[in-house]
Amino acid sequence: MPRRRTTLPIEEYEVLEKDLSRLARRTGPRGRFAPVLSGLHLPDREEIWIHRDLPEPEKSFTLLHELVHARRSLSEEECTDPEVEELLTELEAIARAPDATLGNLFMGRLLLAIKGHLTEEGRLDPDTPQGLGRILNRAGALVTTLLGRPPSPPS
Repeated sequence: MPRRRTTLPIEEYEVLEKDLSRLARRTGPRGRFAPVLSGLHLPDREEIWIHRDLPEPEKSFTLLHELVHARRSLSEEECTDPEVEELLTELEAIARAPDATLGNLFMGRLLLAIKGHLTEEGRLDPDTPQGLGRILNRAGALVTTLLGRPPSPPS
């Protein structure tokens, strides 16, 4: 397993704004409705696609989310369960997002509270090995609470 990377690989990916409507899935995991695709991390092409029609705060957060996918992939931390992987990615992105970005998203106050919990009110830095490890432990506990099962180890 490669050493855990803590920083996001923004310089390693080209970010492109595209109309992703035609790529949207009609159903999510276990047949649940999935919203229109907003971003896509393409590790084999070193590209990240962001839906061009998103408002700016959503574009910023979507890019952050896709960069977390890239970081997790490069560190070989991805879970085998796609539902768990998506939740862990989303929680790490929340922990990394600027407060102003989270505050401008739907349910921004809730997202800011989640960020406060994950980062121990800003005391944990996700760009350090210790900080990221503790944030991911807290995220794993939230996933266990939400899904009723612990996250599986990386594949």
